[in-house]
Amino acid sequence: MSLEQAEKQNNAKRVISLLLTLLWMALIFYMSSQTADDSSDMSSGITYKLCSFFVKGFKDMSVDAKAAIVEGAHNYVRKAAHLSEYTVLGILLSSSFASFSVKRVYIYASLAGILYAATDEIHQLFVPGRSGEIRDVCIDSIGVILGTLLFLFFIRIRSRKR
Repeated sequence: MSLEQAEKQNNAKRVISLLLTLLWMALIFYMSSQTADDSSDMSSGITYKLCSFFVKGFKDMSVDAKAAIVEGAHNYVRKAAHLSEYTVLGILLSSSFASFSVKRVYIYASLAGILYAATDEIHQLFVPGRSGEIRDVCIDSIGVILGTLLFLFFIRIRSRKR
């Protein structure tokens, strides 16, 4: 492969990384734009499905027992969703900044993700029934940092194999 072809390939990868990052950010924005009732209904449905899969004997329980288990797990599922979606964002942001040094990838991706998490919580202040929570910014920030570290870890492993 010529130097010119390699540069074109790298530019295409950068554009794809940036587009995927922006699409993921748009998805997060969309999810945050849902009213409190819609968001709660969706996460309750996901929590119910997870409980039916992981809780032994769940399908044979009474409706009240199922509701109690789902209610108890609901907040944990919501917080795990925050962590997961921002871990993916951290990976995507890191990929978008991959042409920089490792230190700069970590700093830029982390700062961009944490800033986005903060603005996302501010955005929720304007959505009916929703609130912006500092705790969620902290969980989201941990997710971004985790995603960034995972990206750098896998890049390091890949570079050692070459």
